[in-house]
Amino acid sequence: MNKIKIVGIIIVVIGLIIFLFFYYALPDKNADVNYTVTEVSSKDTQSKLYIKMKTWGMTSDNQVVVVSNSNKKEFISESTKDYVYEGIMPLFYKVQNDTLSIYTLKISLVPEDLKTSLKIIQVQLENPEMMKLIEHDNYKLQGLTAIK
Repeated sequence: MNKIKIVGIIIVVIGLIIFLFFYYALPDKNADVNYTVTEVSSKDTQSKLYIKMKTWGMTSDNQVVVVSNSNKKEFISESTKDYVYEGIMPLFYKVQNDTLSIYTLKISLVPEDLKTSLKIIQVQLENPEMMKLIEHDNYKLQGLTAIK
């Protein structure tokens, strides 16, 4: 009986080692990367920006959202050129006249090299405020759009 338990434990350990090898040594083989690009424009300024989201990982548990001048689908976030929001968190936006308002739990650094005639305002919300927006899609009542 003890030999069966030992063989079982050895098989489980070998299986775990193989899984960890493929997970860490070959992440591109196991990670689906998805990109979305949303164009944001203002009639007042004739200016365009792009809100781009990248999600990846075996369970899509990694996320970065950028506000950028570039509409290039695949991207590497650059905090000197883009507003960068890292981590899985809800983000909402609204364009009104010449202003893009971004509602977030954690604000981004203001990029030095982002050229746009749109004014960008980041509104940092506390968690209870964000949950109220999410609940029953209340963000729509506020005229906001979810970044998905």
